[in-house]
Amino acid sequence: MLLVAFDLNGAVGRAKHGDYSEAISKLFYASLLICCFVLRLENYSVLLNLYLGIFNLIQELLLLLSLHTKEKSDSTLKLYVIFIFSSWSYLFLNVLPFEFLIPTLYANSKELYLYLNLFFWLWYCSCIWNSPILKYFYHKIYHLQTNDCIGGESSVRCILFKDSPNYRHYRSVKQAYLELKLFHDKSKISGSRHREGENSSTKVLQTIKCVLAVKRKLKRMRENRDQLCED
Repeated sequence: MLLVAFDLNGAVGRAKHGDYSEAISKLFYASLLICCFVLRLENYSVLLNLYLGIFNLIQELLLLLSLHTKEKSDSTLKLYVIFIFSSWSYLFLNVLPFEFLIPTLYANSKELYLYLNLFFWLWYCSCIWNSPILKYFYHKIYHLQTNDCIGGESSVRCILFKDSPNYRHYRSVKQAYLELKLFHDKSKISGSRHREGENSSTKVLQTIKCVLAVKRKLKRMRENRDQLCED
């Protein structure tokens, strides 16, 4: 029951942070543990929790190592992701189907075993939905810009690091700041071009006025010279 309470608390926390798929997965797993407790399948639940605990421990250790890895060392992060892919594939494609899912289908036909199979398959499908393999394809299909996820252009970082509401807020504020800065720069450039246009037109008008004034002076000088010649 302690594990059930822990999973329910984790589901509430994930739902609070907007990670609804993980929250639903934890609810299914808590329901699965309740069925195991009612049916008194102690060895079954202990072995299942042991496999999942080892996998979660490996995943958290790799996440901790990736947080202390330099940002430019993508090759190291790729090794972490390959190890996560391998461990996830071994657990969810080899161990769980052949040691838990398929044998449970041929278990006792009581109604409680039907609930056990139902919650087990629902939880398993939710784990497939949240798998790192589908995260990779989701990143390639939907994360087309650098601001679409926490990993930017790197699919490796998108798989390793989970997006949070705080980071999404920071990302939206940063995008708004960049757009405002771009608009300000464009307005400065257009304003400077407008001022340059006004200055050039003013210079042309001044030049025209100077030319007209010189022509008038030349005309007066010719008239004065003609009058002197007649006298």
